[in-house]
Formats: sequence, structure tokens, C-alpha cells
Amino acid sequence: MHSIENVKSFFYVYALKIYVAPMNKYMCLLALLIISLSSCHIGGGGRKPVELFPLGKDHKMGYIDKTGKMVINLQFKDASLFYDGLALVSTDGADKRWGFIDETGKYIINPDYKKATIFSEGLAFAQREDDHDHLYAIDKKGGIKFILSATGAHIYSEGLAAYSEDDKWGFVDKEGKAVIDRKYNLTTDFSEGLCAVSDGSAKWGYINKKGEKVINCQFGLGFQFHNGVAIVIDDKDKYGLIDKNGVYIINPQYDGIRADNDIFIAYQNDKWGWIDKTGKTLINLQFETALPFYGNKLAPVKSNGNWGYVDNTGKFIIEPKLQVSYVFEGNVALATLSDKMQLIDNTGRFLETPEYDLVSKDYLSYTVWGNSIFNELIVDDAHQTAYVWLRAFYDMDFDKAKDCSTDETKKMLDMFGEFTKMMPDTTKLNFQSTSILIKDAKENGDVAVVTYETMPDRKTQTLNLIRVNDKWLVSWSKNDVAPKDKNKDSNSGTTTYINYNNNDDADDYQTRTTTTTTYYTTSDDGDDESSEE
Repeated sequence: MHSIENVKSFFYVYALKIYVAPMNKYMCLLALLIISLSSCHIGGGGRKPVELFPLGKDHKMGYIDKTGKMVINLQFKDASLFYDGLALVSTDGADKRWGFIDETGKYIINPDYKKATIFSEGLAFAQREDDHDHLYAIDKKGGIKFILSATGAHIYSEGLAAYSEDDKWGFVDKEGKAVIDRKYNLTTDFSEGLCAVSDGSAKWGYINKKGEKVINCQFGLGFQFHNGVAIVIDDKDKYGLIDKNGVYIINPQYDGIRADNDIFIAYQNDKWGWIDKTGKTLINLQFETALPFYGNKLAPVKSNGNWGYVDNTGKFIIEPKLQVSYVFEGNVALATLSDKMQLIDNTGRFLETPEYDLVSKDYLSYTVWGNSIFNELIVDDAHQTAYVWLRAFYDMDFDKAKDCSTDETKKMLDMFGEFTKMMPDTTKLNFQSTSILIKDAKENGDVAVVTYETMPDRKTQTLNLIRVNDKWLVSWSKNDVAPKDKNKDSNSGTTTYINYNNNDDADDYQTRTTTTTTYYTTSDDGDDESSEE
């Protein structure tokens, strides 16, 4: 409940953190598995076109330019886009460390940090391996500007950075001086002089840079302002728009809204389209999925199971024949056809470029939301360990989940991994599209219980952790999987469930309709079983 990445998990799907996703014919799913350490600036304005794409093959990342030329060799485990002229990259190997490179691939700040954010307004936050109590504000030469006693921090926005300690968030200036007291449960970042915050009532409102409440906490969720309006969600999970006085411009009525520069993508009745800030329909809500224009002439949409591009009237300019399509970066975009990812021009012609099978999740986040997944840093704790484990689990990255698991949990993951091999593809994809919202983390000595909610089905569950040698590990046993008794309340206990649509073509990566629930259970002799209802 204390990380801003959890805020974004309210938004359709929850994106992860600093991992790299293998490309396949369903790569579109991963575009919404992105959120992680991001501020709540959903698809905001001012998004700059990407000049260098972080792509890769065989589990190593590098960078290509808009002609498809490899300009930085494949060598990194993870890689961000370039922000403030630098990219955050991690080393390959078991002892992963983070550093920063310039656009030639030269290390400007050596990979010495356990974690780090991207640079914003000339500063980034980083965590050292031997220090779990402080975050280091570093400049673009690697110099330490100040040391912050904190367990979490966001990147700077409008001169202020949110930081947390003792599960409360406040703000510091660029000298590390606290300027807004730590008293909020959650916070976004400042935009147009205002910031959405959540107080003890679990409602959201807005404060100014003096910490004064400008709009009372009254919303179920609030996002950043852009061009004088902000997206909010009411208690019934309906989306609307407000002005800077907190007055509704569009009453809560949509199932989803996402900013697209000066217009908005809207979702209702399982279809996507575009509206303006008065609620006027610009392009009928007709598509299975839609990604932003971001000021370009064409936007990616999905229709009849395939992807194509439409103009601002909704007319297809590039027919929907692609497996995956991404937003245009100037005159080129990434697209996938026949499991091959290459660059495409605005006529639909594939450029003669090498084929890649990896794309940075930071680029996916920038494609969908217009920002980075490295916007926030959270120091390891039970809350963070649970998030990492759950995200890896639902990504079916069981080896990653084992890194923070007890021995018994590792055995359970092995069994579950075998079980997933029998899943239909659509089941796997919908499982991977599950979003995670950490609602609470209670630590009591060397044990902890984390309460979380899966989205969009809104199921509340718990996860147990224990601390071994000063490291939190998930303790997940066969008592924690779904019971065979179908009459048991699925909202209680530590149920593991998989929701999916029976239509094999239903691989929409932004929303999905749940028609069947498969329960994974373990019999007394340890064999895997499943049942459907």
C-alpha cells in the first residue's frame, strides 16, 4: 500500500519492474505488464519520440537507431531508454548491478549500485548494497549530492521528489531538505503545481507545493494534471475528469480513461476509442485495444484479433494484419509479424533490419503510459519482496520467484511450473496479465503477512514471508493454494487462481472478460490437479 507502482495497478494491468521480456507472438500482453516504479502520470503529454530502441537477443540488451543499426552492442541484462542523456543499465550475471551509460555506450557512472532510478532534472536516486537505510541522490557525473534517510523515493518533478520512511510519504527539494511533511499513505508526483495524495481515509485529493490541500480527499484514485485536467476514479471504479478546482468536467462514467496528449483514450463496454476533454467522441469506441497517438498521425489499434494503425478519423491506414504494433516514434515504429520484431514505416513497410526477440519493459512502459518504469526506488522489505515474488509468479518467471523463496516454496514453484505447461495459451496470457496491488504489509519480528489484491477481478489474498539471515523469503505451501471445495469463499485465504476467457482469440492485453476460473490444487500425494467451474 506504500508504493506508487501499486497506484498504477488500478489501471487495467500492472506492469513490472526492471525486467526484460522475451518477444513472442503475444508480446502485446507485456505492454501492459509495465508499471512498476512509475509515478502516476498516465500517458501524459510532453512525451518525446524515442531515438534509440533498447532491444536484444539471447537475453542480452543493446540499442538500435531508427534505421535499425546496432549502435550499442548487446551486453546488458536490462536497459532503460535515455533520460537526461543517460540510460540506466544493469550488468549481466548473478551479481546484477546498475549504472548509467551515454549514447555511445560508455559508462558515465559505473555499475556499482544495487538499485537506481532514471535521471530527472539532473538527479537520480540509488541504493548501495551495504546500506538499507539510506538512498543516495547522485548527479550526472556520479557525485553524491546528498544522502536521504528513506526507504523509497520518486524521481524529481517540478523541483520536488516524494520520499517515504515509516510507511509515510513526504517531499524533499533538490538539496535534500524536507519541504512537505511525511504524512501521506501514497502520493503521485507534482504536475502543473499540484500533486495527488492519499491520506489516512484512503481517499485521494490534491495538494500544492506548500503542502496545502487544494482539493479535498474525496476520490477513489487521482492522477496527475495535464493541460488543466486530471483523471480520477470514483468509489465505483468509474473514470472521469476534473479541473483544478476539483469540479468534474466529465462525470465518472467510463470503465477506463488514459491521457493521449491533449485528448483521451476511453474504454467502455469492452471497446476503446477517443474522446476530448469535454467528453465529445472523436473516434467511436470500437477497438479491442488502442494505444496513444502521442501527437503522431497514426495510432496502433487492435481489431478482430490483429493490430493495425488508424488516423485521427478512425480510418485504417495500415490494415490490421500485425501480431503486435507499437506507437510511432517519428516515422518508424516497432511491429511484430510472424513472430519477427522489426521496424515499420508509416506506409506499413518493414525495414530491412535484424530481427530481435527482446524488448525492454521500460520501452513498453513508455509506449503505453508515456513514462519510465524506473521512476521510483523502494528499498527491500517484506512489502517489496512480496511484490517482486508476486510479479515474477504471475509472469511465470518461476526462477526469478525462487530468488526470494523458502525451500518448500521452491518445490511448490516447480510443481506449479509443470502445471502451467498444460495450460492453454490464452490461459497463460491472461494469467500473465494479472495486476497486483499490495494493500498492506505487517511485519512482526521475523515473520510478515502481506495482503494484496489481484486486478481486474479484485480478489484479496495474503502471502506469508519469513526473514532468514536478514533476507525476506516467501513461504508458500500447498495449504496456500486454492481449495478443491468450490463453495469456499474465494475472497478468503491465500488462494491461487487463474482467470481466463474461453475464447482462444481473447488475448487483449489491456482488458479481459473472466468467464472461467481454474483452481490449482495439490493433492495429498503431491500431484498437481486442476478443476474448472
